[in-house]
Amino acid sequence: MKIEFNEDMKEIFDEFMVEAEEILENLDQELVELENDPSNKELLNQIFRGMHTLKGGAGFLGLSTLIELSHMIESIFDKLRNDEMELDSDKMDIILEGIDILKNGIMMLKESHEIPDKEDIEDILRKLEDLLNEKDVSYSNSTQDKNQKDSNQEKNSSNEKEEYEIIFKEE
Repeated sequence: MKIEFNEDMKEIFDEFMVEAEEILENLDQELVELENDPSNKELLNQIFRGMHTLKGGAGFLGLSTLIELSHMIESIFDKLRNDEMELDSDKMDIILEGIDILKNGIMMLKESHEIPDKEDIEDILRKLEDLLNEKDVSYSNSTQDKNQKDSNQEKNSSNEKEEYEIIFKEE
């Protein structure tokens, strides 16, 4: 999906890209540390805040698939930091897959002003949603699973609005 910005939004876009690249660069090191110390609250909070910032910036710019992907990852880290979920290697693999796709989407945005289409990220969104809901992550495509997902999406897609706050740091 091609993204176009007017002159006013171009400056905001440029700031978002700088901040996103910085967050993603730090994220690599944070994830390595997290694999060695999965209960490190400070680290979980840092990663959560990074995802929250990415989601907010993507929201401000209307980057729908990046919003959805970063929101799912943010929600998982929220559960982890609040001791509502424990991190293990299987969960970490799914999180890393989601973060890789998010990184690729941001690089795609930087290079060609395009973001992945929803269809391109449906598989990872389903995996992240299953992880978030602590379902068995066997990822079967049964009709029952699809119907349950559709039912959950209808419940969650009411006319609620989300607010995002973007904070740009001057360096």
